[in-house]
Amino acid sequence: MENKLLNILLKKLNLDIKNVDKEKIHKLDYNEGIQFVIQIGNQLQILIKKGYYVSKLSKNDIEKVYISNSYEKNYYFIIKNFKFFLPIKKSDDKELIIKQMYYMLANLCLDLMSIKNIKELEPSKLYYMLKRMTEKDLEKREYIFI
Repeated sequence: MENKLLNILLKKLNLDIKNVDKEKIHKLDYNEGIQFVIQIGNQLQILIKKGYYVSKLSKNDIEKVYISNSYEKNYYFIIKNFKFFLPIKKSDDKELIIKQMYYMLANLCLDLMSIKNIKELEPSKLYYMLKRMTEKDLEKREYIFI
């Protein structure tokens, strides 16, 4: 299943990562934090549309890959370990699963940035995005970057 999910992501994102530089994720700065949440969040949304969700996600499940073109070298965060991805069953509360994944992703981002209190990011776009993703009221929990 892991190769299947990785292939789904790579095809949907139009990425070829066979011969690229890779590295484990270390402490993220502010701009990397934004990239991380947006890129991994988008990948989670792709997998949800394909009928899968993740029950656990850690920094060890994600790689930072460098993709070069003739002008520049860009990095992209990509999920590489699908050990904790499960198919969504008809009996599952899909909306609850999605909101739990937002919460998990926001907390992973804060951890990777070594931020203990989200208020350390206030008042920034990343602060407001992560605040929406960690909202205690599930009805208000959202994945939106403004």
